[in-house]
Amino acid sequence: MKTLNKTMKGWLGIALLVMSVSTAVSARQLTQTVRGTVVDNTTKEPLVGASVALLPLASGVGTSTNEWGEFEINDVPVGRQSIQITYTGYKSDIVRELLVVSGKQNVVHVALEQSPMELEEVKVSASDIQEFERMGKVDITAEQFQRIAANYLDPARVVMSSPSVANTNDQNNAVSVRGNSPIANTWRLEGVEIVNPNHLANAGTISDRPTQNGGGVNVLSTQMLDKSSFLMGYMPAGYGNAIGGIFDMNLRRGNNQQREYTAQASLIGLDFAAEGPFKKGGSASYLVNYRYSFTGVLALMGVDFGGETIKFQDLSFNVSLPETPIGKVTLFGVNGWNSNVYRRRKGRATVDKELSDIDYASSIYAYGITQEATLGGKNSWRNVLVYSSTTTERDQITHELNDPSLTLSTKDNEQVAKLSFASSVMTRWGDRITSKAGVRGTTYQWGIDRFEWDSSNLTFNGIPQPDFNLDIKSLLLQPFVSGNFAIGSKVDLDLGLNSSWFGYTKEFLLEPRADLEVRMTPKTSFSFRSGIYSQVLSPYAYYTATSFQPSGQPVALSDRGNPGLRYVKSWSSEIGWTQKIGNSATLGATAFYQSLYDLPNSYDGYYDYFNYMNYDGTYPLDVLASGGKGRIYGVSLEHRQQIVNGFYIWWGGSMYRSEYQDLFGKYRASNFDGRYSVNATFGKEWMATKKNGIERLFGVNSRMLYQGSFLQQGPDGIGGIFYANRLGDYFRVDMRVQWTRFRKGHTQMFAIDIQNLLNIENPSYYYFDTVQNKQVLKYQLGMIPVLVYRIDF
Repeated sequence: MKTLNKTMKGWLGIALLVMSVSTAVSARQLTQTVRGTVVDNTTKEPLVGASVALLPLASGVGTSTNEWGEFEINDVPVGRQSIQITYTGYKSDIVRELLVVSGKQNVVHVALEQSPMELEEVKVSASDIQEFERMGKVDITAEQFQRIAANYLDPARVVMSSPSVANTNDQNNAVSVRGNSPIANTWRLEGVEIVNPNHLANAGTISDRPTQNGGGVNVLSTQMLDKSSFLMGYMPAGYGNAIGGIFDMNLRRGNNQQREYTAQASLIGLDFAAEGPFKKGGSASYLVNYRYSFTGVLALMGVDFGGETIKFQDLSFNVSLPETPIGKVTLFGVNGWNSNVYRRRKGRATVDKELSDIDYASSIYAYGITQEATLGGKNSWRNVLVYSSTTTERDQITHELNDPSLTLSTKDNEQVAKLSFASSVMTRWGDRITSKAGVRGTTYQWGIDRFEWDSSNLTFNGIPQPDFNLDIKSLLLQPFVSGNFAIGSKVDLDLGLNSSWFGYTKEFLLEPRADLEVRMTPKTSFSFRSGIYSQVLSPYAYYTATSFQPSGQPVALSDRGNPGLRYVKSWSSEIGWTQKIGNSATLGATAFYQSLYDLPNSYDGYYDYFNYMNYDGTYPLDVLASGGKGRIYGVSLEHRQQIVNGFYIWWGGSMYRSEYQDLFGKYRASNFDGRYSVNATFGKEWMATKKNGIERLFGVNSRMLYQGSFLQQGPDGIGGIFYANRLGDYFRVDMRVQWTRFRKGHTQMFAIDIQNLLNIENPSYYYFDTVQNKQVLKYQLGMIPVLVYRIDF
């Protein structure tokens, strides 16, 4: 019996030991590999032996780069992590807020700047290392898409969190920067200008015609994007053809070591991405993404939205080739197709739109190649060539209210194509001076035809006659040079000269730029930035829609040009103050002034005055002449807190005025004179591990947007037509609740994203409704919940 008891106790002990070991193994924290490269920011040469460490340094987890500048850290715990990169003679850097997941490797590419402190390696804390974004620049990262509420995986909706950026329409991602019109912005891909990369560019516009820089949702899926940015206010030499802001988008390279996949389903669409090496052990990789809209799926099932069907889809790829004798080469492409079909109401119409049948369709393409190489150890050379185009067709048949057999038809065909190129060389002239010189160019091809006819006439041999016709081909050439000078250890000076020559108008302009930053203490800095900027006009501006002379005689299409128009020009200056708070927060203030001149304007007496500051780029213009003026001035305050104990916040406010000069020299509020804005984006994350070893990340994120009212045209006190009607302030609260589950080999994410949580009715615009025979106020979107499911494996 004693022997039996001893035997049972022995087996029980073994069982308990096995159970404890099994529990320990199952509860073992999940990990992932973080790898990447470290290179010199100027020469792009790999930095051999750079130290890469997981923070806090006390963890002892880290490695060094090999002869190709590559590093790999294994067994990094899933969740939010930060990585510190140091190298002798270089400024150290920290990659913060990196979300390490179990389903995919994290691949990080870091470029370090050489320090003017000779070859002395200085030991500093994390608070001394981190360089936060300067005010006037918004970094667009994959982490932000997962945290900022109601961004719809759209980079333009991410930057709306900045207090210097105002939302112009809930249905459209076009933004106003410090009171500028959205047409003052430009999109770039891999460093060169491209066409408007947005689906449904007509979304939310009064005329239902496409905008030049906005749309319902961006063609570039977040699965494709590398770290990108939005620049506003001051932009260094090499950035041109914009007076408001520039979206500078970059594509990431696919994982060249293992194949990985992402699938996502939401009320925005179905999204599938794949990446990996072409062959095991090779350096070439691919990244491809396909997306189909959820509204398109519903349309295929016969579901519409009040007589309207909306579809879009896109296919994008980025191929990184093996190292070649001319350096690194990538090939990429972006394709997008979208449509919007509306059918008139059966029975008697209650509003204008219900009288019409509207068919809208558009396509977007961009194909390009990049090449980058190191030259002689002190230089790097980069070349980019991209062809992009967008084609839009819109047909509308409007039926007479009391006699539907009587119709008015309009047909719009629009094609915009751009062949853009850039070649630049970066050079290091010692440890205190670097330079960049090169040339950027874009060949434009604009073709716009607009026809209008009624059911009884206005045709010639059955063919509608054009009401508006435009065909322009020209070249914009922009050589530039800049130099960065480290003066001592506390002063940085960046001087540059941009230049622009536009073949259509034969105008040449020099655009000097200067950026001075003085670090008063390790945590306090002051800056002064100033520059001259220019922008090619909207294609509509170069060709008037005027059909008849004052005498009543028709104007031939060939005589409807607007000769002599010059660039829109801007002289912009700003003074900034930045204060680091602790080791993870920044507080900054900026005072800015922007003088706009050579604005196209038009007037006929006092009652019909036009200034380009008020233009949204969606309709033809009248006879124009350069010479209009405007001004924008104000102050902004911004506070950014990186994630600390799971909490983060980004908030700030702006007070500004946006004004144009009328016929009598008086400054009046422009269409986009919102006067003030207060934005706040914040959230909290919690990491939890269950007994079965499953780890979860739970997050609650919110964004609040409050901005002053824009203006619409209305009767001025004297009787002219000016922007004098304020619609009412805009206020919106968005919320995102997200739950991420980590398991070995894959990561799942569930989220609900709610735009306009409080369902506030924000005014959008007034229009005259012929059915109701009165002015009608159109509202912005109400509450929109979006469910999201994503899996990485």
